[in-house]
Amino acid sequence: MNKVLLDVRQLCSTNSQRRAYNELVKELGEKELCFQIIKGVRSQSSKLKTTFFNDLQEYQGLKKNWDGYNALPINKKVILNTFSIIESLPSKILKEWVMFPSNNGTILFTIKRKTKHSSFNIGVKDYSYFATIDGEDQEGIEKFNINSFVENIIRITNRLINGQR
Repeated sequence: MNKVLLDVRQLCSTNSQRRAYNELVKELGEKELCFQIIKGVRSQSSKLKTTFFNDLQEYQGLKKNWDGYNALPINKKVILNTFSIIESLPSKILKEWVMFPSNNGTILFTIKRKTKHSSFNIGVKDYSYFATIDGEDQEGIEKFNINSFVENIIRITNRLINGQR
């Protein structure tokens, strides 16, 4: 079963919700249901987030050696982690970052302002980050948790853009 659909199924807490979910899978098929879920999320998103979701969907289709230098495909769990990041980040923070696939099967978010820069690398079970702000380096590796990620990226964005601590 598709990982996105499995995650959605796990959100069904009542028997009637699970029955409705199973009926949709039978009626539409897994691929179409997954497409409809993503389409629904996009329709409720800002134009900026829709662009990020579209890029993420493209990354999901990358095959081994997509860069001509033996790059790995993007892991499905990385796609799901990144999907939750895009959903959770305020657009005013998200607009400052550039997202792109990494050759090791992860996804990177980067930002650069003159002598200040930062990168977040989203993996399967964890994420890492690095920032240089006013000559001070910050770095870390943390277990992936959407709340922790959002807190860290907002904190670093505010320091980069506004000089806030």
